[in-house]
Amino acid sequence: MKKVHEVCKSIGVTRRTLHYYDEIGLLSPTVRTESGYRLYDDMAVEKLFKILLLSELGYSLNDIQEMMNNPDVDLRDSIGNQIKILNKKKARLENLIGYANTIKLTGIIPLNFKEYGDITFEEFIEKSKNTYNMNMFTNNTEGINNPLDSKLIQKAEELLTLPEKEWYEYETSELLEILEMAKNILSVTDFNEIRTNNELMDEFMKFVDKDVSSKEVQEHVEKLYDYMNKDKDHPMSLGNFSLIGKTFAAGGDVDMLFTSSLGKETTDYIAKAIQVYCDNFTVEQREEEGGRR
Repeated sequence: MKKVHEVCKSIGVTRRTLHYYDEIGLLSPTVRTESGYRLYDDMAVEKLFKILLLSELGYSLNDIQEMMNNPDVDLRDSIGNQIKILNKKKARLENLIGYANTIKLTGIIPLNFKEYGDITFEEFIEKSKNTYNMNMFTNNTEGINNPLDSKLIQKAEELLTLPEKEWYEYETSELLEILEMAKNILSVTDFNEIRTNNELMDEFMKFVDKDVSSKEVQEHVEKLYDYMNKDKDHPMSLGNFSLIGKTFAAGGDVDMLFTSSLGKETTDYIAKAIQVYCDNFTVEQREEEGGRR
């Protein structure tokens, strides 16, 4: 027979847990002494292990109690159903991890309510998780993704775990390769043309003293936009181009990686220049539509 403190020490549960199990009738001590001690024999300890194991598998205490008290419960069927429940939880967690990884990558929390309209938070988060998600990189097998298999995450994490001084050894082309792998999330059509024209990115360093709205700078932003859309049947939307611009200064992995190559002043400048371009483009579109009316 073991006393409460001995059971707690050997198994790793608290007194409060044992007392609660006793209180709800899930696990009672084998003997109560006249002096008030609760004693547990080997069978009671074995039962405690089973309770803890089933709890670890996700069963509620009510479900465990029913299984313990009902000899007709088919353990195999019950575990099979529990596996289905666990797989649903696993898929949800993977989805959340992919969503969190995307926010970490871009540095942007997607709170574009205009895009979704008047919806509840539950509706918003469901749509947002399904569209702004690192899981889009992974091969979908039976509906289950593992966002940590993403080449992008592996590449970005590999660089970000290096000492900062070593970031400067990476060429702009290697950083653009990472952003190119992010094209599904950002809806970018192709970064190959940019990668073969690193001067496009590097030249922004020459412009940092100029007004972002100047003709010269905006013409350079337009070159960047045109390269992204070269030979494409469906050009990238201004909304997606604006999102790409924001990632350069949002504090996420993309920002940190490009900052290591171009410098913080330049990446902030690129973000502002792209946003001005998108804003001006939108104004021009509205004016054209107004003129047609």
